[in-house]
Amino acid sequence: MVRDNFLCVECKKLGIDTEGEEVDHIIELSDDITKAFDLDNLQYLCYKHHAEKTQIEREKRNNR
Repeated sequence: MVRDNFLCVECKKLGIDTEGEEVDHIIELSDDITKAFDLDNLQYLCYKHHAEKTQIEREKRNNR
């Protein structure tokens, strides 16, 4: 959270400063459990972006 300045990294890419609300594993743990404590695998997201990412990942998993 500190590393990302308490801001959503996806909003920041869009030039918008939005307070982050959830820590997200970039690579899901179900895909690689060894990334569980890897700080480079974490990002801070707002609720909207975390929900969107989760939905996309769920759809990918269902289509495998």
